[in-house]
Amino acid sequence: DALGASSWLWRIQHNGLHHGNTNVVGFDADLELAPWARLADHAANSGDPAATLSYGIAAGDAAAALGAHREAASQYARAAAYAELLEIDDRITLLQRRATECAICDSHAAAVEAWGAAIALLKGTDRELEIVGALLGIEFSLYTVGDSTRRDELLDRFLAALPIRPVFVGDVYDPTVGDDSANFPGVEPARARASL
Repeated sequence: DALGASSWLWRIQHNGLHHGNTNVVGFDADLELAPWARLADHAANSGDPAATLSYGIAAGDAAAALGAHREAASQYARAAAYAELLEIDDRITLLQRRATECAICDSHAAAVEAWGAAIALLKGTDRELEIVGALLGIEFSLYTVGDSTRRDELLDRFLAALPIRPVFVGDVYDPTVGDDSANFPGVEPARARASL
């Protein structure tokens, strides 16, 4: 209790405000997303789409960095309402971030929705590995809630999209059996097989 500090007040603040509301923006005294979260809220309430988008993404990034995943998902959702203002690559990134944060905080329906929107934007691009990564994100969320019906299909698609396909000794996974040129692009197949 020196220099104007009160150990009693600190205990009340720390135990009551922090531990009672861990990682809840506006209630956890140890969590500070300001000014981004407040600015995103103000922009949304005043009907400013560009500011809502910009501050929502910044608040989502700050929350994710602090491990406040539910808050990050919420801020990314706020920004995603105006995602059409972004270039395609930035829109995809926003959707991927939202999907990831939703999955982390067990909001799997929202994660599947965000991954699906990212896939729709990625279709027609040469970014097959990102599409498959999003499909695996969907599979993770579905599996987490008890639906594993597409696991094998999504895993096969993921492995087929890899630039160099893994070959496992023993239980061999090779969707292109007999076609080593597809398994070892740019490498002499005999040399690659010899190094297994």
